[in-house]
Amino acid sequence: MTGAVLASLGGGAGSGGSGAPGAVSWSNVYATSGGATNFETLSGITGAITVSATNSGGSSLGYTLNGVNFTYAGPFAWPEGQTLGWYLIGAGAGTVSVTYDGGTALASFTYSITNPRSGGFSP
Repeated sequence: MTGAVLASLGGGAGSGGSGAPGAVSWSNVYATSGGATNFETLSGITGAITVSATNSGGSSLGYTLNGVNFTYAGPFAWPEGQTLGWYLIGAGAGTVSVTYDGGTALASFTYSITNPRSGGFSP
């Protein structure tokens, strides 16, 4: 995401919101061709937080922010009241750890994608 897009979402790298985000819990993903977590809505803050993720496995990571799919390519803004879910494409197993505003732990989930079909997965 570009800085202009981040700004239009109400945040950017290091922007932070006021308050602390409410608890979120994304479901683990176990699938044969690709899979997605549940969606969580950001609450407990005013503004936006900057979200980052690390992926310890071989599947490609993407996210759905308020109904729009993106390939994960680095930190992005998650504005208050919007939904966020994650999806994985391609074979692999691992853990995705999600942090916000420079490294504060938010949540993590595990995944195992065993036999991806050609053509990929679309959440």
